[in-house]
Amino acid sequence: PKSPNFQFLEKHSSLLVKYVTRAEAYLFTEPSDALFKIRQFAELLAQMACANLGVSTTSDDKFSWVLGKLRDTGFAGRDILDAFHEIREAGNLATHEGKGAQSDALCQLRNARQLAIWFDRSFGNPQKSYGPFIPPPDPAISTAA
Repeated sequence: PKSPNFQFLEKHSSLLVKYVTRAEAYLFTEPSDALFKIRQFAELLAQMACANLGVSTTSDDKFSWVLGKLRDTGFAGRDILDAFHEIREAGNLATHEGKGAQSDALCQLRNARQLAIWFDRSFGNPQKSYGPFIPPPDPAISTAA
């Protein structure tokens, strides 16, 4: 299924889109898995931003280290760095402690959308209009209908 919130990233990376569409799908049934997927998305997005800025990173680099490199460029503002860190922390709790409610996953999906728009505007479409965030539909309600 195509994501109304993230499909515009397809031209940058199909893997980015895959991570967040899975997160949207897991939101209601497995919120901790959704948080893990959102963290994977944010980690790849940060590495791609660094690459676009000429900052070398590897897949072995810790996410926090990559975010420090991104901060050091001065390219990402405080709001963007805060969104990355919120996702990182929520993803860590989900991954290592199995924590994460549906509301946490929805909040981090919104953060992921903010990061996606920042990335696309920075490295692709500075004039694009994105429309509002569209919360994924609850499959239980869809099934009942």
